[in-house]
Amino acid sequence: MKTITFFMKTISFYSFLPLVFLAALALAGTMHPAQAQTASDVYGEITIRVAGAPSAGASRFSAVSPTLVNRAELRRNVLSSTAGSLTLEGTAPMSPGSFDESSFGEPRYYVEITTGDFAGAWTDILSNTADTLTTSDDLTPFLDSDGNPATLDAATIRKHVTIAEFLGPNNEAGLGVDPGMASGDEVIVFESGTAGTTKLFFFPEIPELAPGVGNYWVDSSYNNRNEMPIPPHQGLFIKRKQVGDITFKRSGYVKTGPTLLKIEEGPNFMGLVHPIGEDDAQNPVFTLGSSTLADVLGSGGTILEADNVVLFREDGTTNTFFHVPPFLGGTWVNDSFENADDVVLEEGTAIYVRRKSAATNWVVPPVAIAAP
Repeated sequence: MKTITFFMKTISFYSFLPLVFLAALALAGTMHPAQAQTASDVYGEITIRVAGAPSAGASRFSAVSPTLVNRAELRRNVLSSTAGSLTLEGTAPMSPGSFDESSFGEPRYYVEITTGDFAGAWTDILSNTADTLTTSDDLTPFLDSDGNPATLDAATIRKHVTIAEFLGPNNEAGLGVDPGMASGDEVIVFESGTAGTTKLFFFPEIPELAPGVGNYWVDSSYNNRNEMPIPPHQGLFIKRKQVGDITFKRSGYVKTGPTLLKIEEGPNFMGLVHPIGEDDAQNPVFTLGSSTLADVLGSGGTILEADNVVLFREDGTTNTFFHVPPFLGGTWVNDSFENADDVVLEEGTAIYVRRKSAATNWVVPPVAIAAP
C-alpha cells in the first residue's frame, strides 16, 4: 500500500490542523501541493480512479466520493435554535433565499456546528431569511444553549458538492456515454438504510436530432440532475461498462474538524472526506483501527454476528471486515480472522457499512497534522 504525503505540509503557519471524516478504500487519489484560502481552509486536489470493465460486454464497479468539500460560504455564531431552525448572530448576515433548496426540491447547502462538544453535527438547509436558517434536522441537542455570547457555538455553511461539480458538467470525468443508456457508464446513488438507488447517466447533445438539448447528467427519466447534491456522508458507485481505466481530478477544500455521521440500520454506502497522511508519528495514516468505527459498530465473534465494513478493490473484488470483542483480541479482522487494524482507508473512495441493529451516530475524530 502506498503512502501519501499530507498536502498541507506546504502551509508553514499551521502548528496543528485537525483533519477528519469517514473512512474508505478502493481507488485511491494522490494529494498535491495546496494553498490556503483562510486560516482554516486549505485547498488541494486528488485523483479519482475508475476501473474499466474486464472485457467487452462486462462491467466493473468502483466506489468513489468527492472527499474535498466546497469552500465555506458563511461562518457565524448560532444565536438561538428551534426544532427546525438556526438563528445566526449579526445584522442580516444572509441574503434571503440565497440558501434555498433547488428547483428539484433538493438541498443545495448544509450547515455544520464547528465548535463545542458536538462539533461536526450538520444538517441540510431548506431555506433562509436574513438571519435564520430553516433546516431539515433539529440541531438544538448539539448546541450550547445557555445564551452566553462568550460561549455561543459557531456554524459554517457550505454548498453541497454536486454531480456536475464532481464528474464535470460536460462529463470531464470521461465516463462512457450512450444516449440510449444501454452501454453508457452508470453512476449509482444509494439511499442509506433502504438500499434504494438512483441511477445517473451523461446524456450527450445530438445536434441532428435535438440541437441544444443534452450535455448534462440525467436520471432514468431523463431529468437534468446536474445539481443533484452529494452530501458529506454519501458515496457513489460507478458501473464502468467499457474496457479501460479512467482517472479524473477533484479539486476543493479540506474538511477540518470532526464530523458526525448517521449510520442507519441496514445498508449504508458512505463517502470519505479525509486525506491520508504519511505513515509516521506526526502524520498517521487513517486506518480501520484509528477510525473509531469500532466505538459505534457492533462487534461479534463471527462475520454474521458483527456489523460489517466492506472495501472495494480495483480488480472488482471486495474485502469484508468486522470487529471482534475483547476476549477475541478486540481488533478488526478480515473474514479469515487476520488482523486488519492497519488496513488503510483512502481518500476519493467509499465504503459499504452493514449495520445490523438500530441507527447510530459516528463522530469521526480529527487527525493531528503537525507543521513541517
